[in-house]
Amino acid sequence: MNSAEDILRRFGYFADSVVEKMLLQLCPGGNYEITMEISTIDDFKDYARKKIALTFDGVSEFRLFESRTQIFSLGLGISYARLGEEHLFDLYDSEAIAVEEIQRSNFYIRARGLAFAFID
Repeated sequence: MNSAEDILRRFGYFADSVVEKMLLQLCPGGNYEITMEISTIDDFKDYARKKIALTFDGVSEFRLFESRTQIFSLGLGISYARLGEEHLFDLYDSEAIAVEEIQRSNFYIRARGLAFAFID
């Protein structure tokens, strides 16, 4: 299993990626799982654009803003910070590095784990 850090590095922190679809599920115990279909570049392969499912599990906190008029592009990528056993991902401001900065973001996720799978 890949660590969150390995996944982020493999895909270049998802710079220039596009979130095409998002699914939010309530799980037993009050946590959530968020799955995003993302069009991105696989940095360790042929640099071709790939579609992947990126799953954040054990989500204990999140903020997802709504935009009715635009596709959500990750632009410069995802910022990341570790908070004990959890991970903080800022999908809005790639310059944020401190926990407090990430938690003020309009689009962030706090989760126990991160996984990916290629979509055919």
